[in-house]
Order: sequence, then C-alpha cells, then structure tokens
Amino acid sequence: EIFGVPLFGMTGTLHEKIYQERGIPFVAEFYADLDYDASGKLILTRVHDAKDPAEMAERCVRAIREGEGTAEDG
Repeated sequence: EIFGVPLFGMTGTLHEKIYQERGIPFVAEFYADLDYDASGKLILTRVHDAKDPAEMAERCVRAIREGEGTAEDG
C-alpha cells in the first residue's frame, strides 16, 4: 500500500487474498517450463524432461495475452 506497486507471487495464497481484499493488484507467477493441473496448481516433480523452447515461448505468449496457461490434461 505504501509503495503502490503490485505484488508478484504464488496464486492461491493468503498474500493474493489480502491484496485483492485491499484492492492492490496481484500478479500471479508463471512457470512456462513446469506443468499445471486442471485446478491451476503446479505439478512438481524431482526429475524434469527437457522442454522445447518454441513450445515454452508459446506458453509464455498465451499466459500474457489470455491470462492463462495450459493444464497437463489440456
């Protein structure tokens, strides 16, 4: 509130809830190289497969333009 800047952080947290209640913008973090489930939660694994850079770029563009990513199940 003092600085008047949005908070950048993990969606679905108390930070997001409080900022929204106070009318302060909240920007959810996004990881193009990680998968999300149907509810929008990160799917964290210990081993990660290599990702295609072009596909990761498409994910970033979609997240910016549409405000959403792609869930692992589509």
